[in-house]
Amino acid sequence: MTIGLLLAALAAPSSAEGQPPWDGIPPLTIYQLAYLVQRNAKQITLGARLQLPADVHGKMPAVIMMHGTGGIRYSGVYYAAALNAASIATLEVDQWGGRGLPAGAASRPAHLTDNLGDIAGAYHLLIARPDIDGSRIGLLGESMGGIETLLTMTHANSDFAGRYSGRICT
Repeated sequence: MTIGLLLAALAAPSSAEGQPPWDGIPPLTIYQLAYLVQRNAKQITLGARLQLPADVHGKMPAVIMMHGTGGIRYSGVYYAAALNAASIATLEVDQWGGRGLPAGAASRPAHLTDNLGDIAGAYHLLIARPDIDGSRIGLLGESMGGIETLLTMTHANSDFAGRYSGRICT
């Protein structure tokens, strides 16, 4: 149902000029990626969707996108589209799939700092790529992902923030 509504919305003109809502979005190269994170002495494989504007040559900035408790949702598509239109790569992380968790409040970790390694893993995935400028990586989060974004940069998590706050821009 949701996919059908999204497709219907994409097909319908959204502006007074009758332009489709995705005009101005560059052609994209999209990768489905996976990376390992450690949690409670256990390795977990998380999935992520990397979208690269195909018309950018050389190293480009990137934004790591962290979802809320509801999991990967349509709103991430819109944020990614706006960033991609500005020649910024996006990496949308799925924190639930690799843990075998459904979307919803019951899947929220006991401590939101428990998932900060997801951000670190995404960062390392991006800086290893020759098409990403490791000095220009941002972090965007919705709801729970927004809290994780803020926690990443706090002094309360000084060990984590000390390693990444100079490298990740929120």
